[in-house]
Amino acid sequence: MSFAQKKMPDLIMVLVLLLIVNTIGSEGCWSEKEIESALGMGFENTECETFLNEDVTSLPTSCASNSTTIRIVMCCMKVLITAELSYYKELTHLDLSYNFISSLPHGVFDYNKKLANLSIRGNNITNLNPRTFQGLRELRRIDLSGNSIKSLPQETFESCTQLQELNLSHNQISVFEGNFISLKSLRLGYNRIIRFAVQTEALETLDLSSNQIQDWQNGEYRSLKSLALSNNSIKTVSQSTFHGMRNLVSLDLGDNVINELEEETFEKLCKLELLDLSGNKLTIPKRKWFTNVVRNNDIVATRPLLKGNEWECTVNSRPFKAFLSALRLAGDRITWLKRLRVDCVGTNKGFQLKDIEWGAPSSENENEETEPLDQECQVETIPLTKTCSILTFGCIGFSVMVATVTIVCLLGVIWLWLYYHKRRKKVEDPEPIYDIPPEEIQLEPRVIREPGYCIFQGNNNGKWW
Repeated sequence: MSFAQKKMPDLIMVLVLLLIVNTIGSEGCWSEKEIESALGMGFENTECETFLNEDVTSLPTSCASNSTTIRIVMCCMKVLITAELSYYKELTHLDLSYNFISSLPHGVFDYNKKLANLSIRGNNITNLNPRTFQGLRELRRIDLSGNSIKSLPQETFESCTQLQELNLSHNQISVFEGNFISLKSLRLGYNRIIRFAVQTEALETLDLSSNQIQDWQNGEYRSLKSLALSNNSIKTVSQSTFHGMRNLVSLDLGDNVINELEEETFEKLCKLELLDLSGNKLTIPKRKWFTNVVRNNDIVATRPLLKGNEWECTVNSRPFKAFLSALRLAGDRITWLKRLRVDCVGTNKGFQLKDIEWGAPSSENENEETEPLDQECQVETIPLTKTCSILTFGCIGFSVMVATVTIVCLLGVIWLWLYYHKRRKKVEDPEPIYDIPPEEIQLEPRVIREPGYCIFQGNNNGKWW
């Protein structure tokens, strides 16, 4: 038997093992964001597309009537004609980004009932007709960013019952109102919004950064995970503003004019990992602000998110010492204070926390007990890691099950491999059934064999045995 033939069973075993591990490992807990990132915006398999073509001023007739995906990007289209779109009744994905389209006539998509993904970003649209998207019940994504839209009728997206993503950033919208059933992501950054009133229960991501909001009282978005309110004109935030957002993971309040926040403002945000308070008018910190952030995260996450305020961090500032104590600074305190990058005003103007000699902690701070968690946060499952903190219990349970099955399969394959080699060794190298030297034995031609044992007849020095 050749070496290759001897090793063939081992090779087959290894291949089977790799196949099992790969099959099990490929089954995982994928979040919705990971799936959407893998799929992209749905324009991967474009059937008809044109880029950077100055001669294209309308939908080309060269596209097949049964085309489902059309991209006309960076061309010279100025108008959308209903008659042209009516030719593509199977259309599901339409990308007309970076053209010169200035309006969307009412009923322009009346013949495209299957449309699911629409991108008209980077055009010159100024207004939307209330009937523009009427009847598009399959529409899931709309991107109208980078236009010049000034106003939106409240009923503009009313009939889009399956709409999940809406991007209206980089426009000139001042008032945004509406009722959305399935909307999960809403991006309105870089507008002129002064009034925001949206009714929805599924919203997870809301971006209102770089607007003109002065007062924020919308705290009933219970599914919200990410809220960006940076670079607005917010002056005050009430103590209970965010208490309804129990699933909030990221909150950005940077670059506003907030001069005071109550102790319990963020107390109910049990899953909070990222809190940005930089660039405001805050002077005295409160020890409970970052309680949940520190519990769910590493203190490094807070390091750039306090700068740009007017902190009164004098040497004898008891509130600041209590705040630093609540952060649970570990290791070299000077290193942590450098990372916080907090500038001081008052008697220590021009200094940072790292430049101040804080001295030994007072006896009051030494004996101070750790602040207890909010009662509602105590029943929450504490995340195992920063990455897993937003996973559901079902996802974690599935991962444990996959790991268990993988280990069992590995042990089973190893046992079979050892058992197989042990049996093969016995066949190739059988153990001797006697210990008598062969030169002392004279065997007769006949050997009597009985089931289970052997009897030999021999003559040893004239004696039969």
